[in-house]
Amino acid sequence: MIPRNGAQSGDTFFPEVYYKELSRHYSKILSAESLIKYGYFDSLANKFIDRSGNYKEEQYISNDQFYSGIFNLSEFSDWLTKDNKWKEFYFSPERQKVLIKDKWTTPISFTIPKDSHTRREYKLINLFSYGNLAYYLEQEKGKISNILLSNRNSMSKFFGCEVFKFTVTQDLRSALLFGKNKRYVTDIQNFYHSIYTHSIDWMLEGKEESKRNVGVGKSSRYTFGRSLDQLIQNSQSGETHGIPTGNLITRIIAEIYMCKFDEKLIGLNSGYSFARFVDDITFSFNTDMELIDFKKSLNEQVREYSLSLNDSKTKVETFPFGENKNKDAIFAFFDTLPEMPIDASRSVENLAKKSVKEKISQFIDYCIFEEKQGNRGSLKCIPTVLANSIRPMRVGNSYHPRPLIKALGDEYREHLVDIFFEPHYLTGVSLFEKILDLSFMDSKITQKIIDFSQIVVREVTSGKNGKDRDDVIEKVEGAAGAYFNRIKNTLEDKINEFIDLGSNQEIYSYLLMIIIFNFDEKMESSSINSICQSVIESRIDDINMILATIIYYRKNRNYDGIVEGIAKALWETHHPVCSEKGSLDADPNPWYMKPCNCGGEFKGRLWMYRYYLYFMYKNKYKYINDKGQDREDYTYKEFRKSIREAIVGNEKINLENHFVFRNPSNKSPDEVNEFYKKMLKDGVKIIDDGDKKFMYSLL
Repeated sequence: MIPRNGAQSGDTFFPEVYYKELSRHYSKILSAESLIKYGYFDSLANKFIDRSGNYKEEQYISNDQFYSGIFNLSEFSDWLTKDNKWKEFYFSPERQKVLIKDKWTTPISFTIPKDSHTRREYKLINLFSYGNLAYYLEQEKGKISNILLSNRNSMSKFFGCEVFKFTVTQDLRSALLFGKNKRYVTDIQNFYHSIYTHSIDWMLEGKEESKRNVGVGKSSRYTFGRSLDQLIQNSQSGETHGIPTGNLITRIIAEIYMCKFDEKLIGLNSGYSFARFVDDITFSFNTDMELIDFKKSLNEQVREYSLSLNDSKTKVETFPFGENKNKDAIFAFFDTLPEMPIDASRSVENLAKKSVKEKISQFIDYCIFEEKQGNRGSLKCIPTVLANSIRPMRVGNSYHPRPLIKALGDEYREHLVDIFFEPHYLTGVSLFEKILDLSFMDSKITQKIIDFSQIVVREVTSGKNGKDRDDVIEKVEGAAGAYFNRIKNTLEDKINEFIDLGSNQEIYSYLLMIIIFNFDEKMESSSINSICQSVIESRIDDINMILATIIYYRKNRNYDGIVEGIAKALWETHHPVCSEKGSLDADPNPWYMKPCNCGGEFKGRLWMYRYYLYFMYKNKYKYINDKGQDREDYTYKEFRKSIREAIVGNEKINLENHFVFRNPSNKSPDEVNEFYKKMLKDGVKIIDDGDKKFMYSLL
């Protein structure tokens, strides 16, 4: 039931209409389709278009999504939905509910820099386990929605809901902390990685009740809390410490966990005035006794659920409070630009172009300065604000120019070409190069830089055709090429350095730039081949290995130089956990002669990379020949040819047996493997490689 005003005495709960909006939002994002299609790479809340047609970005989103042009689950989601395919794997017709599968799978570990010294680990859950989680959450969406809607202290429960944008949540936060001149600020130490999965059941069902039910019977195992506990364990090889981050589902689970934490804290003292964002807690107070009482209660709750507070981030602030570093100045940076006069002369136009160019350069420097001063997220605003500034604002069915467009006049598209892509008359560096360099410096904003780059290219070429468009594209290519020439001598060394350090995000950033900006066309084959081989042989992670495979093919139009490394990676990552390991160890034949028959390959490491390779080996396309006959042919002929004629040592070896399913000996097929086998049979694509064209060019 939706809480109303006055659900708690003295509450300033927002009007019921907003609860209805939020309830609709939860219903939408808690659908399995949404959780799979958008939530897996956590792209749902990163960016959205508001009702006025404006691009928006939630300030609090920390996850940097993977490039959706390559990594997206649209086909996978559609496949599960079609003919209710999901019921075959996750649903019990007899019990009329989603089953909790007792299958452990291994997530992909992918780290991003948290700051200059520490890293945050994301875990990309195996699709079998993620699907189980998605459909279970959809089944329990009513229960989840009630938990979220009943909470008044959380500022992280909105998950990109348009109505509750950043400025609104800041106002809500201020209202919760109102009337007190001191604030106690703290957070939970290593929050996501510290959650004991069994404590999810303790938190949601009650600790004593949960412990009484342990081992009582199968039916008691699957309370709401215990089900989430089991599903999370299944998604991370049975581990009970920590929950896998980097996706929308586990953000939702963490949120309902903390909503219940809030509830228990308020249960100790209903007068507590605090606001929470994920695990960051701010308590407002006037007297030391208020603080002592709150800290006692907070520590009691933290210990109860096997958590601990982060002493290094714990502090007491007094009014005036200085933590509200907003980005209003960043988003309004171009609002003071003067409009281009009607019938302006050429000299006035040139002056306006120069002024705008200087203003954009100042804007970039300003955002860098703000980030340095502690205004986190300022760097991420650069491509967002620039993208908004160069496009007219849509209101209903009409478009209205923004200040930067007004400053350039009706010919703003022509002027934008010169502003972004023409080199500076003294430095020789274009603004486009300066923006690209941000990605080279900070891998966390690469995705946003690419988004902006594609927007600016589309915008400046809009309405152009023929020679005019070609001239624009030539300038874009020239600017991208000029930037590559500046970094080419360090690119390979930087990638190898990050491989040695295990820096996944940084490698991903460079490889993606190579693909999007066609740097591979300008690189020597020896350099490209060395980079791709190093990435694949490192087994760094599935994402980077996929990008390296794409790049290698784009340069060579075959896979000859990497197929041995690919086969070794698949074998050596699976071999240690293979159920037939003993017999394989006793086999005197070399690795390429003895791929296992345990049938559990897709439960372990490199499952996404393995699927991509299996897809290339197996995928066919249908066509009608010149006689009008239906025919089939393999899409990835070059891959099949390369693995059939692989050179291992000095010997030509057929490696096809590394890319096919094998039935396990004397036992039924593994459910996870069968899941992927059926996906392959139906031609379900989870990596978009351009249907063997391998082109994702900016242009």
